[in-house]
Amino acid sequence: MLEIDGNNIKLTRGDSTPSPGLLVPIYTNAERTTAYEVQSGDSVIIQVREKPVTGIGEEPKVVIDGDVTINNDGQPVWYISPTDSTIPAKTYSWDAQITLENGDVQTFTSGTLTILGEDSIPE
Repeated sequence: MLEIDGNNIKLTRGDSTPSPGLLVPIYTNAERTTAYEVQSGDSVIIQVREKPVTGIGEEPKVVIDGDVTINNDGQPVWYISPTDSTIPAKTYSWDAQITLENGDVQTFTSGTLTILGEDSIPE
């Protein structure tokens, strides 16, 4: 089962997102109407952690380093493989950041990833 509500994702343990993955667009304005096209010197990473990073104390453990590709429109696409989703069933935090060619780093979106038990039945 895959369910997406904004930036919050629910996925049954051991399942994958449909190929090629989930589009995670980068916008250049607050209204989210103008997409930024990833340039050749930019890099995009997505990490899933046990809980959100607060900057207080030790950083939460990374449980998935997301598999990110760039589509033909210059937008990041995140593929969650069946192996990625074999982590324990619970809710995790994820975020996506871009490092621009000039070295600037920007977190451009975040959300939750809930891994559901393999035998779960929707309520």
